[in-house]
Amino acid sequence: MVSVGGTGTTLASVEQGLKEFVAGSIHRFVLSKEAIQRQLDSFLSKSVEDRKKIPGLPPNRADVILAGGTILSLAMERFNRPRVLISSHGVRYGLLYDRLLSG
Repeated sequence: MVSVGGTGTTLASVEQGLKEFVAGSIHRFVLSKEAIQRQLDSFLSKSVEDRKKIPGLPPNRADVILAGGTILSLAMERFNRPRVLISSHGVRYGLLYDRLLSG
């Protein structure tokens, strides 16, 4: 399973405690279901204002990361995937790769 877009890159950034976005550290990073759940538990226990102080979590994503992370976690559960590969390439790259690979 591969995650493209802001939720995956944000979760990878938080997991690594990055103070700024570093594509080289995020691209191809592997997140376990347990790591995501640990982060979700942490986000749930904090207010949006407190989430804004978490290293790796951009303040403008503090209000949506809990929802995005929950959706990713549920998708992993539904497809029985213990890990997710994070891509720092955006959704448009995923669409391009899909089109190129499907012929």
